[in-house]
Amino acid sequence: MERTYLNNKMNTFRTKYIFPIYNILRMKEFHYENEFSNIKFKINLQTYEEGKNHYDEWLKVFDTEDKKLVYELFDLVKKQETIYRYSESKTLLVIDFETQYFSNEVDDIKSFEENEKKFNYSVILRSILETLNLILPYGLGYYKYISKENNLYLSLPFHEGNTNFFNGFQVHTPHEKPYSFSPLVDFRLMRLKKEDFNQFESVLLRVYGLNTEKLNQYSRIIKQSIDYLQLAKTFLNSEQVFVTLMIAIEAMFKKEQDKKLATYIKWIGKLLQKENNRGKIHKAVDDFIPLRNNIVHGDEFLDKNEMDKKVLELYEYVRQCILAIMEINSKKELVNYYDDLFKEVEKEYLEKISKISPSKQ
Repeated sequence: MERTYLNNKMNTFRTKYIFPIYNILRMKEFHYENEFSNIKFKINLQTYEEGKNHYDEWLKVFDTEDKKLVYELFDLVKKQETIYRYSESKTLLVIDFETQYFSNEVDDIKSFEENEKKFNYSVILRSILETLNLILPYGLGYYKYISKENNLYLSLPFHEGNTNFFNGFQVHTPHEKPYSFSPLVDFRLMRLKKEDFNQFESVLLRVYGLNTEKLNQYSRIIKQSIDYLQLAKTFLNSEQVFVTLMIAIEAMFKKEQDKKLATYIKWIGKLLQKENNRGKIHKAVDDFIPLRNNIVHGDEFLDKNEMDKKVLELYEYVRQCILAIMEINSKKELVNYYDDLFKEVEKEYLEKISKISPSKQ
C-alpha cells in the first residue's frame, strides 16, 4: 500500500561529522564521494600543515567564522586522557551526508521515511569508520568526535555513548574508546601516502555489504572479527588485548569446537602466503596458542616488551586475515563458510606457489 501525506514537502537532511585523528601525523589529502541508498556522502581526510594557522583552516571545515567556537569545541575534545594525543596530530576526518525525504508538515518527526533514512546513514557512517580501521596499518585513531545536523531528531538516537551539546554542535564520547596506553595505541603514529588508500573503495563496498545484507555465517564471523579488532584497543593490559585478538582468530578458522585450534593454523599461513613467508606465519601463530593458554589459565606470562611485540604481530595477522577473507568472498561467496574458505584458500595458495621460483619456496 502506497503511503501518502497531507501537504507533503521535500526536505533535505544534512549532517557533518568531524573526527580529530590522533594517530596520523602527516598525509596527503584523501577525498572520496559516493551515494548509497539515495544518501550522498563526501569523505575528506587531511593533515593541516604546520606553519599555517590550522584553526583558520578548520573554520572552513566547521562552516563558521567564529574562531572562539572552534577553540572551545576542541577544548571539549581534548579533555582528560586525550589531551596529549591531539597535540601531536593536526589531522581531521570530515564526513558529510545529504539526503532528501518527504515529510508531513503536520507531523514531521513521525514520518516513516525519516526513520528509514536515519538508519541508513548511520550504517554508512559505521562502514566508513570500519573500512578505514581495516585498511590503515594502525587503524583509525579517535577518542571523541563532533557532529552538526540540520535536523537533530534524525541522528541523535543513533549515537552510542555520552553527548555534550555546544552552540549547535554535539561532542560525542563512545562508551568503548581506545585506551591511551594500550600497546595497540601508545606511540603508534602513521605518515600515510596516497597509495595507502588504494583499496578503500573495494573494502568499503564489502564492509557496507556486511552491514546491510542478510546475516549468514560468513557475515557474522567477519563482523565479529572486525569488532574484536577494534575492541582490543580498549584494554591497557597486553594479555587482555592478546586474548581478544585470539578470539578473532578462532572465530575465523576454528571449524570444529572439539578440535584444537592448532589443527587449523596452516590455513592462516596459506591465506597470507607471500613469497616464502608461509612457514614464518605458521610458526608465529602456532606459538601464539600456548601463550594464549598460559594467559587464560593464569600461568607465567612473558615480560611486557615481549608481550607487546606478540600483540602487535597478532593484530596485523588478524587485520590481514579479515581483508583477505572478504576479498575471497567477493569472488566466490562463502556459503558454507569454513569448507568453502579452506577450499578457496588452498586453490589460491597453489596458484601462488606455482608462480614462485623454486629457490624461494
